[in-house]
Amino acid sequence: MPGRRAPTPRRYAQAIFLLALERGDADRWRQDLQTMVDVTRSQGVAVLLESPGLKQSEKLATVRQVLPDLSPMAANFMALLAQRRALLLLPRVQAVFHDMLDQHEGRVRAVATTAIPLQPAERDQMLQRLRTAWQRDIVLESHVDPAILGGLIVRVGDHVIDGSTRGRFQSMRRTLREQSY
Repeated sequence: MPGRRAPTPRRYAQAIFLLALERGDADRWRQDLQTMVDVTRSQGVAVLLESPGLKQSEKLATVRQVLPDLSPMAANFMALLAQRRALLLLPRVQAVFHDMLDQHEGRVRAVATTAIPLQPAERDQMLQRLRTAWQRDIVLESHVDPAILGGLIVRVGDHVIDGSTRGRFQSMRRTLREQSY
């Protein structure tokens, strides 16, 4: 149909988010989405499910066979995405769903990148500072990246706090370039 656009990951996520709130099964959807993302990372499963030779009912039967623990609504959703050849959208749908759920529950996700693993006391201290600064519950995810040399980089939503040694060197280099004659 000309002019008709396919739903975006945000629209899919919003639909399942509203459904999850209505039914009170947001945690189940969180779990089911992770399962769907994990299984579609296998190219064979995605190719099979998106095959134009399979009818919608066969796709649903395949989803239920491959993922018997998936809730019926999630199985229907996955079969719908397969029918529309949109399984590649699942990771983005999952991310948007998590963002909506976090916002609904007053939670903010933060990612801390350090050169070496954080000690539990350091992690707790950082978590407390972030909670105080953002006045919200924070879910902290930690990553190790030796390339930052030292210090840390914290991302909270659209905000980036770069306290890394590499970031300081880059800042110093820019300053020196700007001031050179």
